[in-house]
Amino acid sequence: MSIFGRLAGIRTVAPVICSSQPRRCKVVDVKDVVQWKFVEKPSPHTASYSGDLGINEPVDLTQPQFAVKPALDVLNRSDEVTQRVLSLEFARGVEKTKYLEERAVARIQRHRFDTESPEAKIARLTVKIREFQRRLMTPEGAKEGGPMRRHVHNMTWRRSGLLRQLRAADYRRFEWVLDQVEVIYRPPLPPGTDTTLTRKSGIRRMVKIFCDNIRQEKLDSLRRQAGRREAGVRARTPRRRRVDRGGGARAGPAT
Repeated sequence: MSIFGRLAGIRTVAPVICSSQPRRCKVVDVKDVVQWKFVEKPSPHTASYSGDLGINEPVDLTQPQFAVKPALDVLNRSDEVTQRVLSLEFARGVEKTKYLEERAVARIQRHRFDTESPEAKIARLTVKIREFQRRLMTPEGAKEGGPMRRHVHNMTWRRSGLLRQLRAADYRRFEWVLDQVEVIYRPPLPPGTDTTLTRKSGIRRMVKIFCDNIRQEKLDSLRRQAGRREAGVRARTPRRRRVDRGGGARAGPAT
């Protein structure tokens, strides 16, 4: 017989308390007490899986492109049309993502030349992950999102490793970085942990917990009854005076 057939035959007694009637009991099926709720496993490319709480800030399209930044004084003397053509408004998506990476790194870098610390790498990976997640939500990204999804999954694992490294080195800075980039850190599970969600295994675990609770309640009730019975026996037992070695008298139970 399967687990579902055995569960159908399990019945237990649950107390029902009513304000107008004395306490009574009725038979309740286990399926009315133990309920299965399906938990959908998040996709590796979604924000709920990666732990990203925030989104990338909007890009200032009036900023110049990175290729013309060395000649910024010449660009400022040029006409308005040239400045607009060489701005981020007409730049590729890679240029806009690079601009967001620089803004994110500038908030948490240790000094102005810090580009390879764990904090700077975490900031850059966070911007890339959120940008790919935004593209996957568009119809164009959903069509050709296979490699992009794998890329997001790999970057999420790389960022998790950097966060674990920073957590072991400096926990206070680790908490500060999480607050700055708005990310939830989930530590890795121990090796060999089974995270597969199945109906049968979930019902078995819930039934085990339910039966353990019933067993513990009955044991507690028996202990309370035994304590009251022992207290009653002690109260009814007469006590008499005994003579100790020093010649005095003391009270003791009658034989």
